[in-house]
Amino acid sequence: MKQVLTRALLAGMVGLGGVSIAPVVALADGIYFGFDTGPEYRRPPPPPGRFYDQPDVYRRPPPPPPGYGCSEREATRRAWRMGLEDPEVVRVTPRRVIVEGEVGRRTRQVQFANVPGCPPL
Repeated sequence: MKQVLTRALLAGMVGLGGVSIAPVVALADGIYFGFDTGPEYRRPPPPPGRFYDQPDVYRRPPPPPPGYGCSEREATRRAWRMGLEDPEVVRVTPRRVIVEGEVGRRTRQVQFANVPGCPPL
């Protein structure tokens, strides 16, 4: 008898649980499956003058105009003041001026930024 009452009580609880969910399901308007591709999702056209089909390619900045930056004479003077004996400009690039000289018996290189004032790198 105890098993019958337990099963009946369990069935009643499951039934009440189903009845309490029924109004919520009945209030639903419906189920909609799909993808919305309305006008707000369309991609705007690319601005003119740029090709978006090609991957972005890194382009170096243009070299500075002549006369701008660290002159060889100024770089040699700064290297001499830093302690290099017989300093000599080895290479000049758009970004650096490389000066080589001796400290005692060893050869050393000093790099300066190719901007006005010749700050060391």
